[in-house]
Amino acid sequence: MNDIIIFTDGSALNNQQKGKRKGGVGVFFGKNDNRNISSPLKETSSIKVTNQVTELLACVMALETLLSSQIIKSKKITIYTDSIYIVNMMSDWIKKWVKNEWRKSDGKLVDNIELIKKLYFLSMNIGVKFKHVKSHQKEPSDDSADYNIWFGNDQADKLAVAASKSL
Repeated sequence: MNDIIIFTDGSALNNQQKGKRKGGVGVFFGKNDNRNISSPLKETSSIKVTNQVTELLACVMALETLLSSQIIKSKKITIYTDSIYIVNMMSDWIKKWVKNEWRKSDGKLVDNIELIKKLYFLSMNIGVKFKHVKSHQKEPSDDSADYNIWFGNDQADKLAVAASKSL
């Protein structure tokens, strides 16, 4: 049984400039893996590009790609992300939101509800674990236990940034 490890990242540029926001999504499955994703995202009237939106999209695209590319039965799936928002949401908040019909404690609907629902429904039957990884860390030695996690995160970051700068 091979575990599946995926690294995701989102990039958002010009956050404070309405109409000029743009972003990118990076998903890293492994070196030379044709499933790796570097996808630009431009703001439209229906899509507001934010850090949270790009991070959510990265996780959604990772799971959609994974589910369409291989059989995952009996495999442990881990998504590493530098978004503590995603980790907290998927490990804690989501249970409360589902119970409260997608409403926060103040009674308002959850922000980015469609993307969150999509991520939730994609992950709920396949046992995805979301783990936090610190972003933009100094490269550890390649014989370090942390090297592979650092490398995967670094590659996802590069894919996301390249996508956002391509617009």
